[in-house]
Amino acid sequence: MKLLHDPDDQVWRALANVVRRAIVGVLRDGPRGTGDLATVLGVDRHVLMQHLAVLRDAGLVRVESRGRHRINHLEPAPLQRIQQQLAMPIVTRSGNVPDPR
Repeated sequence: MKLLHDPDDQVWRALANVVRRAIVGVLRDGPRGTGDLATVLGVDRHVLMQHLAVLRDAGLVRVESRGRHRINHLEPAPLQRIQQQLAMPIVTRSGNVPDPR
């Protein structure tokens, strides 16, 4: 039995890879075709497709088919949830918020 469960585990795992974080970074500027992403990131198209599949499965990327072209869109909701988790104050056992200095 799993004692701890975070519904965003898949998002965290997807973002643990530097190539996938780079894909997210490029898509923040707007949708991109798969071939364009491969060129911009300097990765093999097959490798890129594997990374995009992980991002799609995590809900971070949505793919739109336009004829033979695949346009990749960033889905902001999972990133917004992660951002909210990271923005929560850190409280120690004593109940104090540590001084950030």
